[in-house]
This record gives sequence, C-alpha cells and structure tokens, in this order.
Amino acid sequence: MSDEHAILRLVPAKKLRILVVEDDTDARAYFGVVLTHLGQEPHLCVDSDSAIEISKSVTFDVLLADVRLHRGTCWDLIEALRSMYRVPPRIVTMSVWNVEEYAERSRAMGTHAHLLKPFGQAELMDALGIDG
Repeated sequence: MSDEHAILRLVPAKKLRILVVEDDTDARAYFGVVLTHLGQEPHLCVDSDSAIEISKSVTFDVLLADVRLHRGTCWDLIEALRSMYRVPPRIVTMSVWNVEEYAERSRAMGTHAHLLKPFGQAELMDALGIDG
C-alpha cells in the first residue's frame, strides 16, 4: 500500500457531531481528546440543561450520555430532546455501574448501545458508528 493510501485511510468518512453529556470532569475531558483525535467534532456538556441548550442551535449525529447525571438521567435528556424533535439519530448511553436495568432501559429507549465503563477505543468507535 502506498503512503498516499495509508494517509487516506486515516481520514474519517464523515466527521460526526457528537453531543457528549458527562458530569465527571476527567471523563468529559477524555472523551473530548479521544473523539477529536479520531477526527470527530465533540461538543462537551456537563448536564442535561447545557445539552438541551446547545441542541437548540446545533444538529448532532450522535448523543453519548452518561446514565446518571447531576440533575436527572440520560433517559430524561433523551425524552426532552425527543419532545423538541432534536434527538440525534444515534444514541449511546454509558455507565460505570454494571446494572442490567440500565442496559434494559436504554434499549427500551431505542439506543444503539449501552457501554459499561471503562471501555476501549474500539468499543467506543463501534458504538458511535465511527469507521476504523
């Protein structure tokens, strides 16, 4: 394979606008760095209120949200975005807690994946629909 083809493989097919809702400061920063490194466009929010506010002016391809937030849950956020007709086409929830109810409720809400923290970059890419 030529160097030109190797470079072309590193360019993502489509830059995704990803709304990341994570109340943990370190985790939020980590997702920002990793997703930017993967050629994506992350928008980082600390809570549902800020996620709803930014969703009024930006159309997102993916929602990546922690289950338990300071005020409410990711499911509350999904319902709020649906009521505004602003829910992204791909939704991924995540939690550090290995609680089957979380995964079941996420599936019932129509999410594409529920990730258990910590998870690897490959698992994140697959869940978000990022080509590797």
